[in-house]
Amino acid sequence: MPLIMPPTDVSEAHSFGPSAQQHPTPRLHELALLRDFPEKDRLALEEAGTSGEVIEGERVITEGAGHGAILIVLAGRFLVSRGDERIAEIGVGQICGEMEMLNPPHSMASVTAMTPARVWKITRAQLRAFMEAHPWAGSAFMRLLTSTFAARLEP
Repeated sequence: MPLIMPPTDVSEAHSFGPSAQQHPTPRLHELALLRDFPEKDRLALEEAGTSGEVIEGERVITEGAGHGAILIVLAGRFLVSRGDERIAEIGVGQICGEMEMLNPPHSMASVTAMTPARVWKITRAQLRAFMEAHPWAGSAFMRLLTSTFAARLEP
């Protein structure tokens, strides 16, 4: 499968927010990824971030650039690449951006939509506010991020 060329860098230009909710895709609190969180914490986490549409070919994370957010795929597929090398494909329920959030300031890879997609996004500032307001859920979410981070570092 060829790389999508040329990707458009839209890391700041997504239609995130209530008006972007047009497709009947899973909401964050419905994903198996968060199944161990109490429902009230899943809903609070969902409300702490924003959801948005991504068009095919959009680059949501650019290798070497800071983006300061974590994305969780709600619908669609994304290509993770480093230079011209394909690293992985990710889909519904998978996380991207955690490596830069946990080890700033630069992204380790680019992430480009392979299909029309929908993502949930939480910025560093939103995550900090969520963790202050919901310490248990914030800690559990950070454990989820670090386990995702560690799994990506394994050979």
